[in-house]
Amino acid sequence: MNGVIIALKEEITSINDISDDVKVYETNFFKYYIFSKNNNNFVLVFSGVGKANSAACTIDLIKTFNVKNILNIGVCGTNKNDIEKNSVTVLSRNYYLDVDATEFGYSFGQVPKELEFFENENEFNNKIKKILKENNIEFKQCYGATIDSFINNKNIDKFVDNDLFEKVSCFDMESCSIKQIASKAKTNTSFIKVISDNIRGKTNEYIETKETWPKTVTKIINLIINNF
Repeated sequence: MNGVIIALKEEITSINDISDDVKVYETNFFKYYIFSKNNNNFVLVFSGVGKANSAACTIDLIKTFNVKNILNIGVCGTNKNDIEKNSVTVLSRNYYLDVDATEFGYSFGQVPKELEFFENENEFNNKIKKILKENNIEFKQCYGATIDSFINNKNIDKFVDNDLFEKVSCFDMESCSIKQIASKAKTNTSFIKVISDNIRGKTNEYIETKETWPKTVTKIINLIINNF
């Protein structure tokens, strides 16, 4: 079984655009959408926004379905001017941006007694990148940072005063917590993020692309499940 985690329903056009034969299964915490394609089984879930929701969703997904692979796909912001809106990125490394235990000798962004960052070098991620390349989907590999804040030009000054901010290129609210839990379960992961806005740009810039990125996310999911 292969899992797909998306933060919000608004990040795709419709579950029916992904499969017209979906079975629904509910636990006490989440609603799951199960479907098959080319003899491969998939389960899709909307985790909700933020680290707590995505971590809880990852645990529930793994325990309920014993998934071997998890794809987290959705939208994120960038701080780089050379990454255009609605472009596709694949995260090769995950960091936290709002963890500071440096007083105890840890690196900025490192949860005590956890890894400083989480790598995404695994067979599943390589397979995802191969599918994108074979279907002429251009993507940039980069580092991602997870934070429980939506960063824009109103609050960006709170987060730029560290070396990690410039090291990463994508900012979301779920990826690193998904990866942290998945790594403990030895579950393979891949993270695809479609750029919704430049966090240095004007306020609510992501609204300008809101009609575009659900189509892009849905298209990529369909390419993956049809070619998996």
